[in-house]
Amino acid sequence: MTPDTGHYTMCRKNGENAAGMGGDAAPEGMPTAWTTYMASDDVDAAAERITANGGNLMMEPMTVMQYGRMVVAADPTGAAFGLWQTQEHIGASTPPLPRRSDSVGW
Repeated sequence: MTPDTGHYTMCRKNGENAAGMGGDAAPEGMPTAWTTYMASDDVDAAAERITANGGNLMMEPMTVMQYGRMVVAADPTGAAFGLWQTQEHIGASTPPLPRRSDSVGW
């Protein structure tokens, strides 16, 4: 995508959206990391529930152009996660594949 989106791109597997990646370096003080996003019908209400239950918002709810709304948070133990509220973009559409034990020498 363009510089105003941080050169964000979708990774595809078998023609389906599997993951997204930001193309620009993370802002200073923010580590490079994978973040799991879960679907939400209302990220604003979810953000209120997160903080009311001891979690922290790492990124306030925001609109991502016409594609959807998102929030990045951490639970009370510090585990980070994201929530995505679909508008024009559903997010990942390929299901996670089970890991085969024989593929890693188990």
